[in-house]
Amino acid sequence: MSVLRFVVALAAVVVLLVPLNSCGNDAPSSPTLLNSATYSLTYSLTIRRSKSTVSVLTYRDQSGIITVRNPDRRWSIQLSVPSGTTIGMTAQGICDHGSIEIDMSATSTSSTVHDSYSDSASHANLTGVAPCPLSLDDHVLGS
Repeated sequence: MSVLRFVVALAAVVVLLVPLNSCGNDAPSSPTLLNSATYSLTYSLTIRRSKSTVSVLTYRDQSGIITVRNPDRRWSIQLSVPSGTTIGMTAQGICDHGSIEIDMSATSTSSTVHDSYSDSASHANLTGVAPCPLSLDDHVLGS
């Protein structure tokens, strides 16, 4: 009699667990975006004073990380990217009696979605020569 009770109890547990296991299959596989807008995205670099330099600049677009070596003193790029694009920017340079500034800004181009994001960082060394590592944190547009 105890074997029969065990089998019935085991069958009841299996019947109860199978529906619970299938509940998790409806969850989305990726984060849900708040909008599906397109963004006008601008990255820029400004180097002040003639001896300061940037050797490597990186930025993110929808295809990944893009590297620019020895960019111009006033460098910028404007892109059109969709919601869900991760944006971010870094620069590695030397401040020699000057300063380096990086900026990124994104604004929705949709007439129904009003969203924008901007960030900037700068480093100055007006009395000598010093490394100037700059970084803007990654941000996902529209989330």
